[in-house]
Amino acid sequence: SLQLLDSLLQEIRMFILKEIIMGETDGLRVKTSNSENGAKAANPQSKCPNLDQLPLTHEHILRTIILYSDTQTIQTCEQVCTTWNSWISSSSIWTEMLAVVAARAKSLAWSIRYCTTGVGEGWLDDTASEYVINRLEHLAEGAKDLAKNDCQEQVKIRAIMINKLLQDTQLIMGAKKYSQIMFNFLKREERQKQIQDQKLPLELRSSLVDWMMDMDDGSLSTFNTEIIHQAVHILDMALSQGLEEDQTPQVLGITALIVAVELLDVDVPPCLYELYTEVTGEMFTEREISDIINHLLQKLRFNWYLPSSHLFISKLSQMTNAKPMTTHLSHYLNDLVLLSGPSPRSAPLSSSLLASASLAAAQKFLGLETWPSCLVSITGYTLDQLRDSIDFITRLHENDRTNENQAVRNKYQEPEFYCVAMLDQADPLRSKMILDYFDVL
Repeated sequence: SLQLLDSLLQEIRMFILKEIIMGETDGLRVKTSNSENGAKAANPQSKCPNLDQLPLTHEHILRTIILYSDTQTIQTCEQVCTTWNSWISSSSIWTEMLAVVAARAKSLAWSIRYCTTGVGEGWLDDTASEYVINRLEHLAEGAKDLAKNDCQEQVKIRAIMINKLLQDTQLIMGAKKYSQIMFNFLKREERQKQIQDQKLPLELRSSLVDWMMDMDDGSLSTFNTEIIHQAVHILDMALSQGLEEDQTPQVLGITALIVAVELLDVDVPPCLYELYTEVTGEMFTEREISDIINHLLQKLRFNWYLPSSHLFISKLSQMTNAKPMTTHLSHYLNDLVLLSGPSPRSAPLSSSLLASASLAAAQKFLGLETWPSCLVSITGYTLDQLRDSIDFITRLHENDRTNENQAVRNKYQEPEFYCVAMLDQADPLRSKMILDYFDVL
């Protein structure tokens, strides 16, 4: 930071000296005797103003140079002296920097989506590459609305967040073997999830999530599992803020689906908008629906898209070359947790831990090594850290047949998912027939 600031000050000093030599800084010159002026004419550096006052004397120059740099430069400038700090606090520099880094994020997202030159081998096939692109676009799209609706401190936080995302993305792109770097990046991203307790009883929440998952058929078959996970995450964030007092839980569920679908580049089926009327019995105009969506996004501070446990399972399966049966069973067990909500006796689990526990429970069920050393190395989680979660997931699996919410089970009974929901330790013959049919073990 000190080197960066020194470089900045040197650039500013040279700029000002150039102005002095060209006679464009008359207002900065101190009135002295003719003899002093004559002496200083031979030494332009002596006319350089006090840099402590730079934001007040050369605001445009400082602003221009800062906006060509990054958020770290502004943070360093805040530490120069009270004058600099006061100028930055009272100016719109953080709002302008937010617009700059948002534009950079949008440009970078476009370039890596449509031009993969310079990225590591296998980028297009990496399950997490789409997350990186969508995350850049997500924060870039929300920046303008955030600047209009939030305080300067939140604007500053978001600008720093986007700048860090840009740095992380460039680091990943610059590494030939980036899988582990990508996984570590996803783990850092998930730390931003802050879902608190919600007033809606778990039974009602489960019924609502089951209803959302049950839409994943017919005309709504474009919904992939990642969209459902992101929509449920939005729903949980909304419920934790008590937004069910503004709209019914079902309206929140529909809105969450629309927001998730729009971000993940899927056309929103018209019938999804029609559900507003179907579940409430009231007619909604396009303006009213738009207002509901915007109100939700503002409450979430335009920052809801974060790594899901579904994404982590896909990433881990790819990194360990897991067989399809193991991956599908892991996703099935993970979706059961999504449906039920966390264990009442435990704090909310991180997405990476939940994914790890789901994968471990699946491998244990299939008679494989529950948690090999390679996964300990990749995830940083030991078997002891996962044990309680594995037991909780196993109980959900054992009771799923009698659960009144059957959307997850119905989905994973399909051959597309290797019929993993039909595997049953109480019926080893049927399980063996399924495993033999798909020839996976």
